[in-house]
Amino acid sequence: MQAAWQAGIDASISSTVNLPNEATIDDVKNIYLSAWRSGLKGITIYRSGCEREGVLVIGDNKSETSLQAENSLPRGEIISCSDNLIGMKRRLTTGCGSLHC
Repeated sequence: MQAAWQAGIDASISSTVNLPNEATIDDVKNIYLSAWRSGLKGITIYRSGCEREGVLVIGDNKSETSLQAENSLPRGEIISCSDNLIGMKRRLTTGCGSLHC
C-alpha cells in the first residue's frame, strides 16, 4: 500500500509495522528487504514487549514512571547548570515550546 502512495509523492512516507513479541530477526529482515525492493523511502518496525512502549497498546500499560530511566527528567523539567562550563547554553523557541541546549 505504501509503495502505491509513494509513487506519486515526492516526499518520503514512513509507515510503522507492528509485530508481536514472538517476531524473529528473520521477520524483521524480510520486512526491511520487502520495503527496499518496493522502493520505499521509510519504514519503522515496532515489536510488542520492547523496552520502549508503543503508541497503540492493548491491555494494561506500565505506569509512566516505571518507563522512565533512573537518569531521565520528567517532561518540561530544566536542570540549572553552572556558567563555568566549556560550551554555550542556548534557549531556542520551537513549535513545541522552549528547547534548552
